[in-house]
Amino acid sequence: MESLKPADGSDQRIQSESGPLQALFVLKRSRGWRMLVAQICMWTCLFCAVESLEDIFLAGVDAATQVQQTQARDDARWGLLLFLTSLLGAGICRAWAAAEWRDGSPSLHHAFTKAILPVPKRGTWKAWLLITIYFAAMAALMVSGVAWSLIFNGLLDRTEFAFVWLAVCIACNRLLSFLGYVADNCKENTSAALPQSAAA
Repeated sequence: MESLKPADGSDQRIQSESGPLQALFVLKRSRGWRMLVAQICMWTCLFCAVESLEDIFLAGVDAATQVQQTQARDDARWGLLLFLTSLLGAGICRAWAAAEWRDGSPSLHHAFTKAILPVPKRGTWKAWLLITIYFAAMAALMVSGVAWSLIFNGLLDRTEFAFVWLAVCIACNRLLSFLGYVADNCKENTSAALPQSAAA
């Protein structure tokens, strides 16, 4: 399974020209459609976080002016929930985009169950953390679908909340696939190195 690498040493050139902002937000030319999707999801989650700050600010203004204080407090809580969820989504999608850039975009062909939950054979703490977030995201996504009319007050906020959890599910799935891919490659390299060391 081959990784996509830019020709003529462009990989080293882009890395050397990358500054803190480029590294933080993965401001690099996409190496495939999967990396492009990861970047779009990351920026959309950041937009949702910024938009939720507006809801929190407006709720604070309403509470300060004693206009519908109960409703304002509820809006502030929902806005804070969306803000924290969006930051989580942006962080995981950023890790996904960085993994696509670092390891390429391998086309992983697994069985259906393995594709839905690509758990690495040797679970590390990163794998277990991603699995926990993955299941939590799927549960939150199902709850947001079942209780669609009960969460948040606006259609935009509901849609943003559902989108962020969907992006988190996809990002965790891809990151788990990458962990398994890297672990399999390390195992293959170790197996290939043993006969060579024995012959030497």
